[in-house]
Amino acid sequence: MNTKLMILAALTGLSAFGAAQQVGFYSDGRPERIFRPASGLDRIDVKFLRKAACCSRFEIEAAKIAEQNGSSDFVKEYAKDMMTDHTAALTEAVQTAQDKQVTLDSNLPTDMQAELNHLSNLHGSQFDDAYRNSQITGHKQATDVFKKEIENGRDDLVKAYAVKMLPDIELHCKLAIAKQSETGATTKADHGI
Repeated sequence: MNTKLMILAALTGLSAFGAAQQVGFYSDGRPERIFRPASGLDRIDVKFLRKAACCSRFEIEAAKIAEQNGSSDFVKEYAKDMMTDHTAALTEAVQTAQDKQVTLDSNLPTDMQAELNHLSNLHGSQFDDAYRNSQITGHKQATDVFKKEIENGRDDLVKAYAVKMLPDIELHCKLAIAKQSETGATTKADHGI
């Protein structure tokens, strides 16, 4: 009985060692190969690409409104960060979609457009509070979308995009919660001091 357990443990260790040897890592820590990679899209990949592009379009439009309607230093700086980061994310999503022959929607979903309409009617501190809450909620939802693609998507290129963008999305959420821009804390007033 002990011999069987020892053999089973040895085989398990060898297969784990072999699996670990197959996946290398880039210098920035990303895996060279995503778990269960494959070429070719499935419906999860297509849905993800469309959702990712919509999320970035929403963030860009919300940042434009924040430049006009926001009043705090935090909102102004955070909106600049969102404009820069999500423009780059959208560019890459569009390129990935083109590479995979996926047609992206040009219009935002109804709920996102309604949120933009709501934000555009607010000004000053009312806008600042609503924008910050929208950013926290939106980035939490986006985190779930990107994690789902990483776990369940099929195509290696699409999954690689999700892996690359997820840390930025999580950072954006943390910064909105902490009332910080990517360059650090803003003013004492933004932190209630």
